[in-house]
Amino acid sequence: AMRIHTLVFLGVLLGPVSGLCAQKDLYRDDISFATEEIGRLSARLSSQKKIKWKKISRDFLKRSRKTRTDSEHARLLIELLAQLRDGHAALLPGSKAPKGIDAFPEMKACTGAAFFFCRTEEGLAVRNSWGSSRAAGVLPGMQLLSVNGVKTAQWLREGVTFLSESRSFSTPQHAEFHALGRGLVDHRGARWKLVLKDAEGRRKSKTITFKHHAEFSESLPGADDRIR
Repeated sequence: AMRIHTLVFLGVLLGPVSGLCAQKDLYRDDISFATEEIGRLSARLSSQKKIKWKKISRDFLKRSRKTRTDSEHARLLIELLAQLRDGHAALLPGSKAPKGIDAFPEMKACTGAAFFFCRTEEGLAVRNSWGSSRAAGVLPGMQLLSVNGVKTAQWLREGVTFLSESRSFSTPQHAEFHALGRGLVDHRGARWKLVLKDAEGRRKSKTITFKHHAEFSESLPGADDRIR
């Protein structure tokens, strides 16, 4: 089992040093230690952001009872840090960390979309697009009306909530920016139906398929592709 015994506080930074042990109760002990130390070291931050750390600690201690593997334990620690709402918070592998820990195995089959969105006075719009999305007619400047039948306000709210449960963001704006860019991921082969409006006010329905990772990681559009 992973065992934390070092906390390095640089902003809010948690660094684990791991050992091997089979006892399940060590996971609970580790979460107990983490909640106490993080709570003590981040008391001022929690007060400023009105974070109810005692309640969070109780909830995570309860969840730790179901932990069975190092990977599940790592995921729980990452989600615990996300409660701080601090973009500097991170779980770091120690020098003795066991190999093969994968806190989010479901992400292996995911890739990013070939487009980014941004907020405008009218709502949300395509910030840039490339690859198959550009070829399908998803163009910079188009207004986004809905995703898979969900209106943009609700879709964005749900996306930010989902991402914030497992990733540390300093502000709501930080979380939203990620949700509209690098946070646009889904399983390879997933299909999104986008309803958009072009500059002439015409509604356009586009179905986008999430391609292999290479398309997402290719060079991103330059300044000329962005909304000015």
